[in-house]
Amino acid sequence: MMAALLGGGAQAQLLPGNIGALPGQVTGGVIDPLLRGAPGTVGNTVSGTVDTLSVRAAETLDRASLRDLRRARLQALIRANRDVLEADDDGQPVRRGEIIALDASPALLAQARAAGFAVLREDAMEDLGVRIHVLGVPRGEAGRKALVRLRKLAPEGQFDLNHVFEPAGGALGAAGAAAAAGNGKAGGDPVGMIDGGVA
Repeated sequence: MMAALLGGGAQAQLLPGNIGALPGQVTGGVIDPLLRGAPGTVGNTVSGTVDTLSVRAAETLDRASLRDLRRARLQALIRANRDVLEADDDGQPVRRGEIIALDASPALLAQARAAGFAVLREDAMEDLGVRIHVLGVPRGEAGRKALVRLRKLAPEGQFDLNHVFEPAGGALGAAGAAAAAGNGKAGGDPVGMIDGGVA
């Protein structure tokens, strides 16, 4: 549930005449602005051969091969950005030294500060009625260990590492783009959607 709430808002991915990349954001961003211009990244995307796989080539690979390619791409991203990224227990990229606290009370934040954590920034998702605090872990402590310690310190809190997210799926081919463009008219009730997967 926490991952669903932390996904940031974005433009519809298949708007007629406006098929483009999602913007990077601090929480739930595609590739965080902190990584832009870092080695191994180009703009909002990860560069390198492990990240460029055509749709046609992907169709010929089995699930295990695709999973291995994805794992290699994520490991390369983390290695190229060790100063700002580390891996969680599953090998997913997370912001180094950051923990997300969901709807933390002032008392819980005071408890975290007393244990050496710092409140780096705060964000409110007004429409969802959710407040998010990004906590900095004490210097020299790994994010995973700090998360375990914080959960023991405040078991009533909702905490997780600050994951880096990417868009799901690939670019549309010519037929897919034409189908997405349709007649350019929208109809019916507006629908909001949180879309994205862990990098």
